[in-house]
Amino acid sequence: MLRWIVAVWLLWAERAAGQALRYSSYLDPERRFHLAWDYNATHIQLEYTAATRGWLALGISPNGGMNQSDVIFAWIDDTTGLPHVQDRWIDVGSSGVNPTLDDKQDWTLVSGKQNTTHSIVRVARLLTTCDPRDRPFTNDTMRIIFAANPRDPAGEAAMIEQHSMRGTKSVVFFTDAFLTERAASILGGGSLLQMDVRVDNVPIPTGIDTSYHCKLIKLPEVNKKYHIIGVRPLIQRGNEHIVHHVVVYYCDSTVNDTVTPKEFECAGDNVDEEAMMNIAVHCHSNVLAVWAIGGSDMYFPPEAGLPLTPEMSDRFVMVEIHYDLSMRTDQADVQDSSGMSFILTEQLRPNDAAVLSTGTMDFNFLITIPPNVDDFVVSSYCHTQCTSMFPADGINIFQSFLHAHTHGRKIILRHIRDGKELPPIGKDDAYDFNYQESRNVQPYRTILPGDTLKLECTFSTAGMSKPAYGGFSSHDEMCLAYLTYYPATPLASCGTNVNFTNYYTTINYTLPAEYSLTDYRSIQIATKDFLNSQMQWDTTSVQTLQGFYNGDTSSECVTIDLNRTAIPTPPLEYTPYDDPATRMCPNLTPNQPSQRLQAEPPRKPAPTAANSTQHSVASITTAGGNLVSVIVILLLCVCQRI
Repeated sequence: MLRWIVAVWLLWAERAAGQALRYSSYLDPERRFHLAWDYNATHIQLEYTAATRGWLALGISPNGGMNQSDVIFAWIDDTTGLPHVQDRWIDVGSSGVNPTLDDKQDWTLVSGKQNTTHSIVRVARLLTTCDPRDRPFTNDTMRIIFAANPRDPAGEAAMIEQHSMRGTKSVVFFTDAFLTERAASILGGGSLLQMDVRVDNVPIPTGIDTSYHCKLIKLPEVNKKYHIIGVRPLIQRGNEHIVHHVVVYYCDSTVNDTVTPKEFECAGDNVDEEAMMNIAVHCHSNVLAVWAIGGSDMYFPPEAGLPLTPEMSDRFVMVEIHYDLSMRTDQADVQDSSGMSFILTEQLRPNDAAVLSTGTMDFNFLITIPPNVDDFVVSSYCHTQCTSMFPADGINIFQSFLHAHTHGRKIILRHIRDGKELPPIGKDDAYDFNYQESRNVQPYRTILPGDTLKLECTFSTAGMSKPAYGGFSSHDEMCLAYLTYYPATPLASCGTNVNFTNYYTTINYTLPAEYSLTDYRSIQIATKDFLNSQMQWDTTSVQTLQGFYNGDTSSECVTIDLNRTAIPTPPLEYTPYDDPATRMCPNLTPNQPSQRLQAEPPRKPAPTAANSTQHSVASITTAGGNLVSVIVILLLCVCQRI
């Protein structure tokens, strides 16, 4: 069997050696390092280019650092022109960085060359080698480290001179996000239109770490049905480091021209609570599109598109932008005009698509993650009563977007049918807050009426002396998944609410008698003060709280017209999924990565036309010019924001 796999790989490698690889990305903003790749069911090829005539290195890291990294080390000999490739492993000890040669050299050289400024090597390897000093290629977010030096090493076993350039980048290898000809291959030919929805010169506040800005935007009038088949982020150039996410919601008919205000703060210290209660609640249940930091364009498969119909003419969408200001050092006046661009076609797909959100529905202290823990799990359910709204032959999920904040370490969306867990719909065991990419679900996953979805987020507060809480700030937490699917159904969201009374019983705290249950701010201050300064956080209290989140809860189904159904939900019993990947290397004792991941700072994408600042007018355009123009009005959503 092994000989057959090797033979097939050699044939694939030989045929692919001279071919362009399908996926590619620059690794650094200066574009000195570039990575291209391709893969089949068993192997991966990498083509690594660096602006050097000396050695170049590319590694898979557990956390963005060098320790415990699996490294490709290469150079092109300046005298002979021959390429050299080595499989190495880095241990950082008291004597410093030690990139030692692996006993088993698993990377195979395909080709290598250099010119007067750059070196390039192409190598190939099994996706999973079962070598304890090789990290497998998986669907998880993978931290890539890269480095170079202007000089070749003195020999195969010579001491390696320290790098002169280095960096780190998160990459998901098995996604269409990095297809070199992605837009052309997915959108195809035909006449395409573009509809931009964006805010207009929003002043970015200073002195706070989180701002949510909301604005209502009126849809253009159309006289026939279109399908949205692509969504592109429009992030204002220069603001890439503060725009954390953009969400666009479709509002119900109660949001009309008479509604005011059209623009307001929708979370944080400056939240307009009246606008949230009177306006945003009429939009938040129907998500059109989601983008978050690190993400790229999103395209729909040929089977489906989001509908834009004459009945939707003159209705409002709501744009929500989360500005993460926690790392901002300047206090200069900054404005923003970010948003999203929707690509439309009049060549209708067979099905209408929709977005289903699932996860925790409490964005407050009721989600409490104890201090100094590495693996605290918060779960939520999309109940069988919710999925019973699906048609008899189910819905087909083709894209998933998993979301947590800075304490998130792992996210998995489980799929359970008749008491048996099926393969996960979405899974990331190395979640990176600064790299949130929608991922294709291949093959499409069918969810039948009566199935259950269970979303689990694993959080780490290692080194913290106080708990983390649910909330909207990047330092608060969420646990959400957005699923794009077809055919569209009335179900907009499903998830779990924490039982208020049982929560206080679990933490053994009684609110002062004078507090009204409607006095949310006072309740939050008193509860957090108790948990931060009086609660005895030890193994017993942590396990008790973990048991609470694993125990009885309440699920909720929300339809696009805001009908809500609450369902008491006991712990779900099911047979766990037996992942064949866990049996591939039965004798392997893996090197354990650090639990506290080192998130790389947000990177500014290369300038594109889509990043340029534009005025706040939403429009549908073709290459020939405007078809329809509409004034941008704004609003944000009350709930289910990321």
